[in-house]
Amino acid sequence: EEVGVVWDVAAARRERMYELLGAFVAREGHARVPRHHVEDGKKLGIWLNSQRERFAARDMSEAERTRSPLNDEEVRRLEEVGVVWDVAAARRERMYELLGAFVAREGHAEVPAKHVEDGDKLGGWLSNQRTRYAARDLPEAERRRVGAPLSAEEVRRLEEVGVVW
Repeated sequence: EEVGVVWDVAAARRERMYELLGAFVAREGHARVPRHHVEDGKKLGIWLNSQRERFAARDMSEAERTRSPLNDEEVRRLEEVGVVWDVAAARRERMYELLGAFVAREGHAEVPAKHVEDGDKLGGWLSNQRTRYAARDLPEAERRRVGAPLSAEEVRRLEEVGVVW
């Protein structure tokens, strides 16, 4: 140990990834690490995605698991720096917030298709929501091509801020 021998290599690697995640959060102000982001030569985005998979494994039976679940301490450490477990839900919420900010500023919800709001492609996202809205009236076979139609709750939330179909 005096000469730098590491006895638990896996633990040392985990600690290094926590350090890199902390550095990313300090620099960027959030823990939304892009999937293929590399930090100081380490694949931080892939590692974080793996931690999300391990978090999901907590709710699986032993037979369903393909990897070991995170323990409570690992969950605490990741949540402490702002990691969210359901990235898709967090992204949807962020886009609703950005749309609300756009409407508050511009007075309408007619977001140009290529409009970027605070670094996110709000116009493209809203165009996609319009496509999903239209998919509600398509036959099942055609819906698969377009994607999942908007739920009644999603329609309500969008109409609430002024989206007109």
